[in-house]
Amino acid sequence: MIRRRLLPLLAASLMLILSGCGTTKFVSPYSADAPPPALATKADLETLLGDRASAHPKIWVRADLAVTTPGKKGRDHFTALVLSEERKFIRLRGTKAPVGAIFDVLLKGDAATLFFNRDGVLFYGTRDELRTKLGSAGNIMPEDLLRSVMVQQELSKALASAEVGIVREKESLLVAHRDDAGRQHIYRVRAQDGLVQEWLMRSSSGDPMLRVEYLRYNLVDVRGREEPLPWKFDVTVPSNGAKITADVDSYKIDPPFSEKTSAEPEAEKRYEMWRLEME
Repeated sequence: MIRRRLLPLLAASLMLILSGCGTTKFVSPYSADAPPPALATKADLETLLGDRASAHPKIWVRADLAVTTPGKKGRDHFTALVLSEERKFIRLRGTKAPVGAIFDVLLKGDAATLFFNRDGVLFYGTRDELRTKLGSAGNIMPEDLLRSVMVQQELSKALASAEVGIVREKESLLVAHRDDAGRQHIYRVRAQDGLVQEWLMRSSSGDPMLRVEYLRYNLVDVRGREEPLPWKFDVTVPSNGAKITADVDSYKIDPPFSEKTSAEPEAEKRYEMWRLEME
């Protein structure tokens, strides 16, 4: 059942999250001939995720990204590498052929740095300051990409919260959740295989922040068992229409990070974040 105070969240989000459904074929790693999992209750979904979505405190993800920005012709293409160790750091590195490394974003707690490799220039400040500067990239932060690939784990955390409710439909479950920061989340879960097909995040005031549509999952060997992980997905920022198409190349679970992995880049010049100007 859905909690009463979560009903406005669903009412405000339902049309938006359903409007893009069925436009692209969803590729599931599970056979269409297999019987669907029993998802009649919240407990059923928790059990399924317990079997499929283990915690990944250390993760390495590489993906090819295509960024479409309203008002700008064409798409920007680059390869993104996301590295994360829970409660320690998140790092996003971008490379582009034939140029090579182009940027490096490092988040530690509330601190953020953005390093431009070719110029040897580093900007430093807070996460919020960095987000406000990333308009040309659709305000997509490293943690947004990390949450996108860890969506099954994020759903599992949501189900463990007191602020969660479920609406059952014929072909899917809609899971509504408010996180500790008051942000609103809606997950659309396929009844056929229990995979998240769409995730919508809104601010505490209800403003659309992020919409992710999943197009393909692959099974990945994780500590001796197969887990479904997103392999292709579209990220949209409803507020400005920016869109990122992500094609994952590979995952590494529990990679052997060193101190250098989370070290700040050596920069020739350092400036405060407010001085950063993005095109």
